[in-house]
Amino acid sequence: MDLRPGQRVELEVKGVGELGPAAAVFLLPVIAILVGAVMGNQMIVWYPNSGFSPTWAGVLGALVVVIPAVVGIRLYDRAYRRKGPNVRILRARG
Repeated sequence: MDLRPGQRVELEVKGVGELGPAAAVFLLPVIAILVGAVMGNQMIVWYPNSGFSPTWAGVLGALVVVIPAVVGIRLYDRAYRRKGPNVRILRARG
């Protein structure tokens, strides 16, 4: 297609299926924090002489679980960025 600077074009942007990954990016850390806090708190039940209070065990459990989740999200984001935008020029105007 022969385009000149300043010429108007009509674009098609494919954004189908992007809502799922966006929801995962926002929800995965929240779910990981909750699951990690519950798991850390349960460690006190399994190992009562560990020296941790239930609160600190929950915090530690949340950190242990959320860090791999955030790393996974960052790797997914890098792979998604490399793919580039899904834009196509339909037609030129004027």
